[in-house]
Amino acid sequence: SLFAIDEAHCVSVWGNDFRPEYVKLSRLKDTFPDIPIVALTATADHATQSDIITQLKLNEPKQFLSSFERTNIKTVVNSGLKRIQQISNFLLSHQGEAGIVYCLSRKSTEKVANDLRAQGYKARAYHARLSADEREEVQHEFQADEIQIVCATIAFGMGIDKPNIRWVIHYNMPKNIESYYQEIGRGGRDGKPAESLLFHSWGDYVSLKRFIDEGEATEQFKIVQSAKLERMWEFATAASCRTNLVLSYFGEYRNTKCDHCDNCLNPPELFDGTKYVQMALSAVIRSQESVSLNLLIDVLRGSNRTEVRDLGLDKIKTFGIGRDVPFLDWKHYVTQMINQGLVSIDFTDRSKLKSTPLSNPILKGESTIMLSKFIPNDKKPKVKVPKLSIDVGNADQDLLAALKAWRLGLAKSQKVPAYVIMNNKALDQISSVLPSNSSELLVVDGVGRVKLMKYGDAILKIVKEYG
Repeated sequence: SLFAIDEAHCVSVWGNDFRPEYVKLSRLKDTFPDIPIVALTATADHATQSDIITQLKLNEPKQFLSSFERTNIKTVVNSGLKRIQQISNFLLSHQGEAGIVYCLSRKSTEKVANDLRAQGYKARAYHARLSADEREEVQHEFQADEIQIVCATIAFGMGIDKPNIRWVIHYNMPKNIESYYQEIGRGGRDGKPAESLLFHSWGDYVSLKRFIDEGEATEQFKIVQSAKLERMWEFATAASCRTNLVLSYFGEYRNTKCDHCDNCLNPPELFDGTKYVQMALSAVIRSQESVSLNLLIDVLRGSNRTEVRDLGLDKIKTFGIGRDVPFLDWKHYVTQMINQGLVSIDFTDRSKLKSTPLSNPILKGESTIMLSKFIPNDKKPKVKVPKLSIDVGNADQDLLAALKAWRLGLAKSQKVPAYVIMNNKALDQISSVLPSNSSELLVVDGVGRVKLMKYGDAILKIVKEYG
């Protein structure tokens, strides 16, 4: 016999989901000193692993670590502009598939759920303000596939055993990589392909940092949590392999690229951005390091904002030097400067930007800095869904007849030729491959994202009945 403690990271104050009740588990070793204990977690960095051992009073325990890589989960990160519109576009390739949208606040969960319901999706909010009965109802409906989408705070997910979750979206950037990685791990538990989409913005970062700084925790705790948030921000804004960043965070190192993150599937284009870095650094220094990120960009672009004039920033030599560069491009460049240590952020003084020891060599022209170009989310290249060569000789004739009857009825109601709804080749292929979800339906020649959105649910329902 033994004691098994699942979600063991909850015992650690350094973990992503510390729960005081878990600390009481330390009594197990005092009360039953001879009974073995096994502590299990899927997301614990080195500090959390050490704290689990300390809190549970484990004496030189054996540690078993498997790879943290989740090869079946595609990882995508986008800026937080027009999030609802981005979610709508994302769901076109996930019609009828179960998923979770994680939000930082109750208000956001309700807003996103309402917006998705207005688009015809079966979505519900889940947060701590709901009664126990209401939360249980949402969980039951999700487990039973009565609803497709749950828009939830981090309170949702622990204890949920639903293997067919095909996607996870983070509406806001999480506070650390452990939280993020644990939450995307709720997708694809059946081993089949799943997808994660993370939105991030500077506002997310600043809000989370302020929450840490204004909390009542010890200074040591704040230092650790701030460092974890910094790593999360680096992950969200990285131009390199995101999988490698996660693996290194958990102490697993490699130098090969993965084939399932956006940066490896669509590598960002790099260019010599030294002149832009020099402009920004010069403006930071000439402003006497008194500007935050957005205010710096206003100075570079020659903004007429009252704050710029009141601080006399319209009088410095670098005022307007970068007026030809769009605001979002500047934001993208300065964020990369922060990540590369070329400027730092003083969170104790209204998030003002400061120069670092790496600044001078760049201003002197002794270093070259490569930056990635800013590409709006709607302009990013899409990973094309490969169309398969399908043998239609084994088509299910009953299913094919049902699909043609459905197509004919729809064509008559819309007063269009049947082939406009879907051509014969597509129906033949569907009757041969018997797709069970949106991803499988997309490989059929003649089924694109628009037709998937319009007809996907109806087709999959017919396949389920006849296939």
